[in-house]
Amino acid sequence: MHVSPETDAPFLHLRPGEDHVHEFDVPEGSAGTYWYHPHPHGSLEGQLGAGLAGALIVEGPSDSLPGIAEAEERLLVLKDFPALRGAPVLVNGAYQPVLDAEASSLRLRLLNASTERYLRLALEEHPLYLIVTDGGLIEEPVNLEEFLLAPANGPRCSCG
Repeated sequence: MHVSPETDAPFLHLRPGEDHVHEFDVPEGSAGTYWYHPHPHGSLEGQLGAGLAGALIVEGPSDSLPGIAEAEERLLVLKDFPALRGAPVLVNGAYQPVLDAEASSLRLRLLNASTERYLRLALEEHPLYLIVTDGGLIEEPVNLEEFLLAPANGPRCSCG
């Protein structure tokens, strides 16, 4: 999402116990999955590794399109531990969680909150369609066998 650098507050430093409310206007046409994260140079990887990041969802007209509106929606924040190469990837903070779905179709909003790890993702015995990339609805869903999800400084996506 493109916002003013002042809104992003990259030079704001908070001490333990302090808080700050970020207020910003969402630009028109910005529906999608985004993320919030710290900015301090030199300690970013450690803060992300400790879990200081999360998803920000902006809803828009595409959420009411047939096929998307009926789907059960799940947000999956995937992250590794930068200091432990080869460490497991957590999903919403849990190791190997089970995802139960009741609807016939499922929309997955995926955020790779890792600092460097690319994730190759696939579904067994289920079709997988790419419908959104980095906040923007694509013209036609793309049927995929698997896909590579870049770290959060790269694109986010939604699949159904």
